[in-house]
Amino acid sequence: MLNYGPDTDDEDVGAQIRRLWQVKEAEAELPFVQRILSEIRYLVKQSNEMQMHIGLDERISQRVTALRNRGIEIKDLATGLVDFYAVRKGELVYLCWKEGESGIHWWHPVTGGFGTRQKLTVEERSGALNQALGRKGLDQLPGYS
Repeated sequence: MLNYGPDTDDEDVGAQIRRLWQVKEAEAELPFVQRILSEIRYLVKQSNEMQMHIGLDERISQRVTALRNRGIEIKDLATGLVDFYAVRKGELVYLCWKEGESGIHWWHPVTGGFGTRQKLTVEERSGALNQALGRKGLDQLPGYS
């Protein structure tokens, strides 16, 4: 079955980056994310009930890819845990959201997980995430386009 939330090393992370998000942009994307999560859950349920995967794994993969191509990672399908790539204080991080939360209020390092979440400041939530990557420019990130 598909792996929806791989643990990634730095090389894997760079290969998946398609976009860097500000908080308000990511929040505007949440209805689309919720729709895709629902579709994936439905397809997984169908696949499990039918005990066959003819075409279903491909349809699931297409939806996961639709999110990844936007710089969004599903970390836990069951709880609706989703991460958006962003830059905070010159470092590549994830903006972290879980279904049921009113918006995106948390971030964590790309190398960390849910347990390392930290609260975004009021300024960061209003659009003041730092977009600079220090010594490494965006064009030098592998896979960034």
